[in-house]
Amino acid sequence: SAQGKEWTPPPGKFDHWIDMKTAVRDQVNRMDAVEYFTLLAELMKTNPPTEADAPMVEKMAQIGIVPGQDFDKTKFNPAFATRVPQIAFDRIMLHFKFSDGDVKQINGWGFTTKTGIYGTNYIQRALVTA
Repeated sequence: SAQGKEWTPPPGKFDHWIDMKTAVRDQVNRMDAVEYFTLLAELMKTNPPTEADAPMVEKMAQIGIVPGQDFDKTKFNPAFATRVPQIAFDRIMLHFKFSDGDVKQINGWGFTTKTGIYGTNYIQRALVTA
């Protein structure tokens, strides 16, 4: 333990390939569906889903997203891929509109009070990040 002793932390690591200047939302919005799901599959290798996510993981496998594996874009319908951004946006806005009163309008801004622990409420997760 270093408690009570003088200590210098080791130098941090910095990945120069990561864009630290462009907002994350802008970076994600520039991705097409294949790029997005490829990144998702890559991230799921080191950040696996929980057991509670099993029903969603099963659905994702149908379009080529399997935890621990590379994204299989051959299972992904290109016609559907072009519709993903609009479908996602429409679903988030529908959730926002019919939010059971958890979204408060203040000075023209919508705020949700349901933040923090989302469990398997994927639409709420998306609403908070939108």
